Amino acid sequence: MRKTKALLISDIDDTQILVSMERLAQLCDCGYTSASKIAEAAEARYSIGRRVLVDYNKVKDYISGSTY
Repeated sequence: MRKTKALLISDIDDTQILVSMERLAQLCDCGYTSASKIAEAAEARYSIGRRVLVDYNKVKDYISGSTY
């Protein structure tokens, strides 16, 4: 199993439109599978070849608009 890299608050850049799935998992403080489910539910997942990118703004809007 790969070691999780620490994410510094200063590394978060709001100008990024698309982030990798690993970066989304770090930003959401969850695992890869949970980040994938969140991206699917927010309809923010884009596949470019083998690479999977996520629209971070759509995810933020989805999470802030979710009711529990």
